[in-house]
Amino acid sequence: MRAIAVLVLLLAGAAFACGCTTPVSSEETLPGAVPVVTQTPDGPVQLVSLKASSYNPEHLYISPGTTVVFVNEEDRISRRVVHMPTGANEKVLFQSESLAPGESYRYTFNKPGRYVYADPQHGGGRSPFVEVTG
Repeated sequence: MRAIAVLVLLLAGAAFACGCTTPVSSEETLPGAVPVVTQTPDGPVQLVSLKASSYNPEHLYISPGTTVVFVNEEDRISRRVVHMPTGANEKVLFQSESLAPGESYRYTFNKPGRYVYADPQHGGGRSPFVEVTG
C-alpha cells in the first residue's frame, strides 16, 4: 500500500513537473479522488484504482495509444480486470490475473470504442468502462 502511494505521488509529481497532464472531468471521479495522467515515451498513462470493491474512475475517456494501469490499492481480496464484450462477435481483449493488494495490470488501448470491464467474481451491477475517442 505504501509503495503504491509513493508511486502515485512520484508519477503525479513528474507529470506536473514536465507539464504533461491532461484535464480530467471531475464528473468522472469519486469525491476526493485524484486521477493521475502521465506521459511516457510510449504514450499517455492513466491510473484506475480498485478499492472498496469499485473502480475509480468508473468511466474513463482517453485517446488512442493510452495505457491504463489498474491498481488494486486497498481491497483486501484479490481482484481481476476482465474485458466484457458487449457484441456477439466481440472477443475478450484483456484480462488480468488475480491482483493482490498492491499489484497492478496494464493494457494499452489503441482502437476507438467503448470497452466495458469488470471482475466476474465480484459483480455488483456496475458497468465501468474505458471509452477511446479519436
